[in-house]
Amino acid sequence: MRKILFALVAIIFISACLGATENYKIKFAGLDVNFRADLNKAEKVLIEPGPEAVKQTMFENPVSLVRLAFIPDENNTGFYSVAGFEIQYKTVLAYKQFIFTDKAISQSEGGLQCVYFEKLLVGAMGTQRRICFETVILNSTDEAIAMANETAPMILMEAGADETKVSINGNLIRIMGKDMSQTNRKYTDLDLAADKFLLVLMNESIAR
Repeated sequence: MRKILFALVAIIFISACLGATENYKIKFAGLDVNFRADLNKAEKVLIEPGPEAVKQTMFENPVSLVRLAFIPDENNTGFYSVAGFEIQYKTVLAYKQFIFTDKAISQSEGGLQCVYFEKLLVGAMGTQRRICFETVILNSTDEAIAMANETAPMILMEAGADETKVSINGNLIRIMGKDMSQTNRKYTDLDLAADKFLLVLMNESIAR
């Protein structure tokens, strides 16, 4: 009886440990894609009004330019740089899947980083779409609202926000992180919100 009891306790303990296992990677379009934050926790981040807004803003609209923006402050500039890199890199992966191309070729053009999505045609490569990325430093959220439009959505990163969430209003996507400390973890709440947005974006690129 005691052996059975110990076995049950062991099973419960192992199950609890497995349930708490952190996850930083997904399989996407045949690739292992790593993320900064624990995806189990990123999945729980609120997205308003919902995934359909991501699909509309990033895929159904005729996007040709994606702006990554932030309002600078001396404490969080490094976090904005890292989150911005992650968002741009994985957004390119999502567009490559959504457009269903063989190659994504990046080059600098007039201060922008532009990506040509190409498809293998009969005996040659043909460009299907060109999407550029721009990093913008703002003075206020109002500037982001004014600049965002259907062809150039704005992804505004906000550290030290009142809450951690992703908020989409028209063509403005706000990636909001409340706790910017990394105590006992490798990431901030900004990383959690950014990864939630990217998980939804990548999922929607497949579900086209």
